[in-house]
Amino acid sequence: WTVVGATERSWTILRRDRSQVQGMPAQLTAELKFRVIDVDPVTGDIEGDEEGFPEEYPLEDIEISTSDFMSKAESKDFRAEWDNLDKDREVLQKFALQFKEMHVAVAGIIAYLGMKPVGGTGELDANDSPLQHTLHLSGMFIGEIRVMARAQIRIDANSGCVLKLAIRSDVLEVAKLVADCVK
Repeated sequence: WTVVGATERSWTILRRDRSQVQGMPAQLTAELKFRVIDVDPVTGDIEGDEEGFPEEYPLEDIEISTSDFMSKAESKDFRAEWDNLDKDREVLQKFALQFKEMHVAVAGIIAYLGMKPVGGTGELDANDSPLQHTLHLSGMFIGEIRVMARAQIRIDANSGCVLKLAIRSDVLEVAKLVADCVK
């Protein structure tokens, strides 16, 4: 029995096929289904039908993004690790984004990809140009698949934020999925 106003939790468990690359974004609708039983607040006795009546309440949709399948991974030497990943498994894309300020763009790109900034590239200081920045990111995709990203960000008064993104991974399909995280 749950009392009105009480907080409860629920979990959703998704099964995956380990033989395939996973990580496609998905949106699931959520709905709370329950039965309402009237209870006398003083005596605690059930009033009316003991079975109660069914009720439904729509909840916010559950959104699963590709970055949810990524964990942040350390990188001791970004350049060496980048060079060790096969260039044939690299995805290059260019994006026009809505960011107006560099620090907001850097934080947004890190959030899109779900990866760890390495080599201090996730932080901006007073010596950094507010108009261009290179961001190095490292991550581990579900299934222990290594992913590295190099993001060149430019803020321009005329064209806004331009992102040139290079993603390398041990698996080309994963590099493509990760590149598609950028909105």
